[in-house]
Amino acid sequence: MHGNSPKTLRQKLLMQRKEFASGPNYAQLSKSMQTNLSAYLENEGKSLLSIALYWPIQDELDLRDTLIAWSQKASGRQLALPVARPDKHLDFHLWQDSRSEEHTSELQSLRHLVC
Repeated sequence: MHGNSPKTLRQKLLMQRKEFASGPNYAQLSKSMQTNLSAYLENEGKSLLSIALYWPIQDELDLRDTLIAWSQKASGRQLALPVARPDKHLDFHLWQDSRSEEHTSELQSLRHLVC
C-alpha cells in the first residue's frame, strides 16, 4: 500500500490524535478550545440556527456540552447528529438533549450506528 494512501493517512492521524489526547497539556488545551468555540458562537455565530455535532470516539474532542449550552441560550437553535448510510452519505438527525433513560438508550443506539 502506498505511504500516502487515505488509509495510511487516516492511521497516522488517529495515532497523532491519540498522542495529543494523552499529552500533559490536553486538559488545558481542550478547555481552551471549548472556551474559544463558545466565544465564537456568542459573537460571530449569533445568526446560526443549527450545528452538526458528533458523538466523540477514539480520543476526539468532546464539544457536546459547549454546543448544548449554545443551543439552549436561544429558541430555534438545534443540533444535529450525523448517521452514516450504507452508501457512505450522511443523514442528520435532530439532537434532543434529554437525560432520560429512554433518550440515553436512543443515543447509545445511534452511537453504535456511527462507530
